[in-house]
This record gives sequence, C-alpha cells and structure tokens, in this order.
Amino acid sequence: MAHGGGGGSQHRGDDGVEADVAAPRWRFSRPSSQGGPLASAGLTSIRAVLNRVNSSVDAAGGPRPVLPLGSGDPTASACYTLSANDIYLTSGCVQAIEVMISVLAQPGSNILLPKPGFPMYESRTTFSNLEVRHFDLIPERGWEVDLEGVQAIADENTVAIVVINPSNPCGSVYSYDHLAKIAETARKLGLLIIADEVYEHLAFGNNPFIPIGVFGKTVPVITLGSISKRWLVPGWRLGWIATCDPNGILKEAKVNQSIENYINISTDPATFVQGAIPQIIANTKEDYFNKILDQLRNSADLCYDKIKDIKGITCPHKPEGSMFVMVKLDLSYLDDFHDDMDFCCRLAKEESVIVLPEYLSRDLPYELSANDIYLTSGCVQAIEVMISVLAQPGSNILLPKPGFPMYESRTTFSNLEVRHFDLIPERGWEVDLEGVQAIADENTVAIVVINPSNPCGSVYSYDHLAKIAETARKLGLLIIADETVPVITLGSISKRWLVPGWRLGWIATCDPNGILKEAKVNQSIENYINISTDPATFVQGAIPQIIANTKEDYFNKILDQLRNSADLCYDKIKDIKGITCPHKPEGSMFVMVKLDLSYLDDFHDDMDFCCRLAKEESVIVLPGIALGLKNWVRITFAIDIPSLADALERIKSFCQRHGKLETSE
Repeated sequence: MAHGGGGGSQHRGDDGVEADVAAPRWRFSRPSSQGGPLASAGLTSIRAVLNRVNSSVDAAGGPRPVLPLGSGDPTASACYTLSANDIYLTSGCVQAIEVMISVLAQPGSNILLPKPGFPMYESRTTFSNLEVRHFDLIPERGWEVDLEGVQAIADENTVAIVVINPSNPCGSVYSYDHLAKIAETARKLGLLIIADEVYEHLAFGNNPFIPIGVFGKTVPVITLGSISKRWLVPGWRLGWIATCDPNGILKEAKVNQSIENYINISTDPATFVQGAIPQIIANTKEDYFNKILDQLRNSADLCYDKIKDIKGITCPHKPEGSMFVMVKLDLSYLDDFHDDMDFCCRLAKEESVIVLPEYLSRDLPYELSANDIYLTSGCVQAIEVMISVLAQPGSNILLPKPGFPMYESRTTFSNLEVRHFDLIPERGWEVDLEGVQAIADENTVAIVVINPSNPCGSVYSYDHLAKIAETARKLGLLIIADETVPVITLGSISKRWLVPGWRLGWIATCDPNGILKEAKVNQSIENYINISTDPATFVQGAIPQIIANTKEDYFNKILDQLRNSADLCYDKIKDIKGITCPHKPEGSMFVMVKLDLSYLDDFHDDMDFCCRLAKEESVIVLPGIALGLKNWVRITFAIDIPSLADALERIKSFCQRHGKLETSE
C-alpha cells in the first residue's frame, strides 16, 4: 500500500529554498499495522488492555485516589514518557534498532545499510528476513554516502535507508549540504530515513552536528538515540525512537501505530533510570559536556597522528565525531596475514590489544553452570527470546488459560500457533493434563507452566509437577517454566526482591541429559541474546552482593505481608455479592475472581465491568479477557493493606449498586 500521489509541486525545503518536486510514492506503509500479527499482538497485550481500562477513570471523579489492582506486572506501564506523541522509550539504542527493523520487515522488502556500518543492523535484518542492500561510504570524501550508488540499488521494495551520523565506525560528521542531498534522494525514492544519532553530542571537528530531522518536511525521519554516549553511561540502557514527521506521513502509513504495538510487547528500560532522566537533563552542567568533547578531541588527534607514523596502516579521514576511526590495512606490506580477522586475532594474541551461578541451582538435584544461564532485560525479554527461538513455520505451543498475556502477544507476533489448555479452578487451578494430551501433536514444541501462577495465585504440589513433567516427556515437549524432561526456566529479580523496574531476568536451561544442547537450543538462545539489548550493567554488577547479603528475614517479611494481603482479599471477596473466588491464593500477587453477570445488571462482559468500575470508583482491575478467561477479572493484592481494603469496599459498593433487585415471593 503506497501513500502519495502523482503530479508535481513547488516544495520549500527547511532551508527556505524552493525546488520543483514530484509527490513521492512512499514505500514503507506496513500492511501488518492494519491487521497482521504485530497489530494483533500489540492491541491485545496487557498494556493495551490496561490502557483502555485506565482511560475510563473519571478525571473529575473527586479527591479519592485511583487504586490500581490491575497491575503488578513490571511490564504493565512505563513510568515516564518524554513525549506521548513522538517519542518511544527503549532499553538502549540496540532495542530501538530491533523495534524499527521488526516494524519494517515484510516478505520481499529490503533496506539500505551503510558499508562500513554498525553490525547490529545487519544482525537484526538477517534475523527478520529483511533483505540487506549495502551502499558505500566514500573514505576519500570524508565517508560521505555514495548517493549514486543508493539510487542504483533501491527499487520499489526498498522501505528505508539507515544513516549513522556522527558515524560509528568511521568518526565522520556530515555537513548540512550532504544531509540535504541524502534527504532529497530519500524523498525521490520514497524511502523512510532511519537516523542513528547516538553520537549527536560527540562532534568535535570542523563540521557541527546537524540532526537530519531538520529535513522532516522533505522526508519522514525516525531518529534513534540514547543517553549512553553524551553522559558516558553505556550500561544504563535507556534509548528512544523519535518520529520527525511534520507532514503526518508516518501516522497515515500507521508506522507510529506499529511502533507502539511492538513496544507494547517488549521490555521497558529500568524504571529508576527513566525516573532519573528529568533531573539528569536539567542539572548536568554544560562544562561536563565540554570536558568530554575536549578529551575526545585530544584522543582523536593523538590517534590520528600516531597512525600516520605506523607503516602498514593508513587512516583516510581524521575523526570529527563519535569515538571511532576506520583504518586500512596494507596487506602488501604486512607479511603473511590472510585478512583483517587474522590481523586482529594475531594482534590480540601477540600484543594483548583488542581492536574490535550458584543461586539458580538451589532446590535442584544438580548444579547449574555459567553456560546454563543467560541474562536478559527482565523476564519479558526472556519470554521474547524463547518464543523467537522456538518459532518455526507450522509449529505450535501450549499456553495456559488463564495465563500471562505476554506469551500470547509474543507468539502471535512470531506466527507461532497458540493452543490453550485449561487450568481447573475447582482443583486449585491445576493443569488439565487430559486436555494437554488432546491438543498436542507432532508440531507442538513446548508447554508453558507458570508456577506460582500469574494470574491465579496457585502453587502446584510436587505430585502435580511430576505429572506435568511425565506428560511432557511422553509428548516430547520442552517445558518453559516461568519459574527426565528438558526444562527452560525463566525468572527475574523483580518479584522476590520487589524491584519490578530493575529489568534483570534470566533464562536457565535445566538439561542434565544434554537434550537441549544436542538440539542446538542453547546455541539458538545465545545467538538471539547476541543481537539483543543487555540488562543495565550496574544492575548486573550489583547482583552478586544482592544475592549474597540479603537476609532471609527480608524475604520472610515480604511473605508475611503478602499472606496477610491475600487473606484480607479472599475474605473481603467472600462478602461481595456478584463476584466469587474459587481458590484462595497461595502464591504470587494475584487472584482470579469470577463475575456473576446473572446478578450484575446490564454488563456486557468483563471489559465493560472493569471500565465502568474504573469510571465510577477509580479502581483498576484487569479484565480476564486479557488472560484468556472471559467474564473473570484479576485482582492484585500486592499493595498496602489500607488501600486494598478501601479498593475492595469500593468494589462491594459498585456491585451492590449494579446488582439486580431481589424480589420476595
């Protein structure tokens, strides 16, 4: 689907110069945004459902606080946004690249990448089956884009061109005139510009940095950035996607909606980093940045001057920005080197110069090694990794109903067929194992088991877990435990330590018989981790001390608080006519409650109930439809006792007000 029409017009560029232009035929409109897997995944995600319920709160409803009993998931909402309309926060620029490549990837499409360029683009496009076409950067012209080459390789299936400025790896900074030519070329070809401007504040040469977004009236631009380079905090993992689209072309093509859909099924940056950003931006003195630029300028000068004295390598262009420089090897002079890889490996070996966990073994009959554990940016990314690794054409996966909706969103996006098995409320939400055997077939790759259960609050017995394991063994299924038979366990520090915004999770392979290794599942996990964002490095660094030094008393207090909240919640619900709780919660932070719509008057379904409860009582609960169970709701009891009691009293008043009048015979 294309946007833009024929004919010509006078176009005034952002520099005020008029040029005769033809209306471009934009080639990046995404069919998936109007009904494909990304749209389905994003719009049915837990965030999208909670956003709908939250929007029902009556802003003029009085002084009572909004009581959020619908969250509890660290992924439910980001705590801070720079701009609701144009800016999307990501876990570093690597995730921003992932989002944009995933949004643009469609069968038959291609994207233009610079050569040389940042390899993460190549890795992500390869994974997404988006064809890569390379255009050259010309070293003799300060690594400018070969625009004639761009026009030669672009065709009607080309969706975007990536421009990295200041350049990683070249160290160049483009002039205003060259950026204008890039923008005009992209306009003529109908291409979106993805502007990687991570090093925007690290320009220290003759060319000042110019954001290519200044040409947004000429061509739509999506800018990728992060705080890591300007503030020199590379492990903080906070980036962004900014849409520079004054003409509304991206909005019309629904690219914005596709970005939002993908963000809805992805991990967020650490919330305390998000919360710190306003203070960091407001209070960092300009002198700090000037010192950084002076240091980089001095280092670049030294590097360039020293390289000139080294026979066998040459630097065609003095670096003016970023932190890098490209150097050419003269293999006619350097003896017996096959290529650049050989040179770098031998340099590392001869000169030591590089140019380019016990905690999880607890309660297991064997010890996990470092090779069994993969760190992720929270458990949401762990889910993303495993679903992406397992997704193959024609395969299916078994998910619990009710269950955590992020699994559903990710499988939908990955075109992995979902088959649901029931959890039986009358048996403490145990797995319906007969149902599992009935729906599994030769194309079923895994079963997801969430224990303790989100959303049900149940904890499975040893005997029931043994039956699940034996059923999986008979069916030849991998168990994904959102916690012989090969088992992949997903976990995070967020729940046990009650730090939901820290964004550190893990994937642990429990595979003493080597089945996963033989099937190369471990290698696939490692490959995916290699093209994904990492957890914040300072959180990683803190983990050994956190694990070693947290007293057991801390966890006991948390369990006591949760036990008391669960007891209060269960007892209060028993006194509310119109809702029932079939099983007292024994774990996690949630309880599933069934609506009696034969008593509650004039409600269409659970979504209607939740939206009207939010509007009338400012209490947020999660509709069961988001969890696969219609006409149920999930209540979070992990809040302070007075607020929980207040919220349940409001729910009681709401149900009484909307209950059908009982007539005496």
